Amino acid sequence: MRLFVDKVLPKESDRKKYYSSLKNIIDNVIIGMQSMIDGLSWMKPESKEAAYAKIRNMVRNYVYPEWIMNDTNLTEYYFVLDPSFMNSGYPKMLMYVDQFLRRKDYDFLLRKSGTDRYDWGSLLTSVDAWYQDKLNSITIPLSILQAPFFNPDWPTSVNFGAIGYVAGHELTHGFDSSGISWGPFGESLEWLDPETKQHFDEMAKCVIEEYNTFCPLNASYSPRCVNGEQTQGENIADNGGIHAAYRAYRNIIDFYGPDPALPGQLASKFTHDQLFFLSFAQIWCEMPQPTDLIIKQLINEDHSPSRYRVQGTIQNFPAFRSAFNCPIGSNSAPKDHCNVWISDANITSMNLSADPCNNFYEYACSALKGDILSDMNDKSFKTMVRMMDSMLEGDYQGVRNFI
Repeated sequence: MRLFVDKVLPKESDRKKYYSSLKNIIDNVIIGMQSMIDGLSWMKPESKEAAYAKIRNMVRNYVYPEWIMNDTNLTEYYFVLDPSFMNSGYPKMLMYVDQFLRRKDYDFLLRKSGTDRYDWGSLLTSVDAWYQDKLNSITIPLSILQAPFFNPDWPTSVNFGAIGYVAGHELTHGFDSSGISWGPFGESLEWLDPETKQHFDEMAKCVIEEYNTFCPLNASYSPRCVNGEQTQGENIADNGGIHAAYRAYRNIIDFYGPDPALPGQLASKFTHDQLFFLSFAQIWCEMPQPTDLIIKQLINEDHSPSRYRVQGTIQNFPAFRSAFNCPIGSNSAPKDHCNVWISDANITSMNLSADPCNNFYEYACSALKGDILSDMNDKSFKTMVRMMDSMLEGDYQGVRNFI
């Protein structure tokens, strides 16, 4: 992990800039989340207080674990890794890594202080973000803090539409169909009162039925449609995430004033509200998938296909309709929809000949020449490989304590 941080953000000033910028975004999205909960007429006061307790006690992991930048801590962490690791062949490397990870797992079991709620739970190099319900923690790692998700110098609208939405999505997992069964410290706890739970179930039922109608394949295939039940947790988080991020973005510009219009003949055509939704949509841009992969996703995945993550989210959000002046009844602003929790725009992926009110995904993504997430994961992997190779080429003994 240290190698990755040193390569991506070698300057301490840049590390501080990324941390403070991301912290500001997430802190404001959390305020937006609480504001969203405040406005829920169907949630009773005692359930709101329980929700606020989850928000207050939520662990927030930003950018990278601070301890990895301390050489003493890093040496201590890797002390149990077999010294023969770097001079071994690949099969033995796997064996040593497996032994090391098992030892770390046992260390967690033997901790006298109990569960470490600040445990990241996954790799720093994974282009992802995650919520851990048994810890009540949200993690936004360095690997995702790149285009099209984040840049500390981007306009407020673009950062909040992209990484702000991602943070909101993960936060909402604390309040989705699974999160309502876990308390503020990760303990098993059913904290919704029965009446509020009934209203929540009605909201979830609407989302399930709505996403059941999204069918990427024709009638000759089975399955051909999204499984709304299977994907409900992620769909609810998508809808809640964009609401929280949009509230946060609007709070910022209401207080500080809007950012100036972007320069350039194309970028200047968009309002900042439009840029917010474009930056949200463009993190899901991908090349058309072969039928067998679509079927596999429909069967196994708890995420809806990217196109429908965009479609389902924007059609339930009146702010999108207002931003693009979509008439009621258009594909992106249907009359009947669910009330859920009532980047620098990547112009190379946009198809301006498409109608955003009838096919917003096509408008935002159809000119794309690659896959956003797979390209980013590939980039992170190659960075780690280059850094490991450079260690083998130099004086290994001089750097082994800083793996």
